[in-house]
Amino acid sequence: LEIMLRASRKSGLGVNNGVVVPGVNIIGVPVVDSLGQPFASVSVGMAGAPLTASRVREIAETLRHESSELSLAAARLKLVI
Repeated sequence: LEIMLRASRKSGLGVNNGVVVPGVNIIGVPVVDSLGQPFASVSVGMAGAPLTASRVREIAETLRHESSELSLAAARLKLVI
């Protein structure tokens, strides 16, 4: 888990490709406030075989887009945690 945590902090993307619970894949990204501090996350979990690297990239791109939209909305509301 420590290795996964370090990798997540470095990339800004959390990926558990069936490591913690076999057959359960989870990908998540932080949502940050106007100061760049994380206050929430956007993630998706699914059952099945481990995801390919290309599928992880595709899902991550979608999650990052949604995270960005939430960050912009938080900035409009002047939300700082």
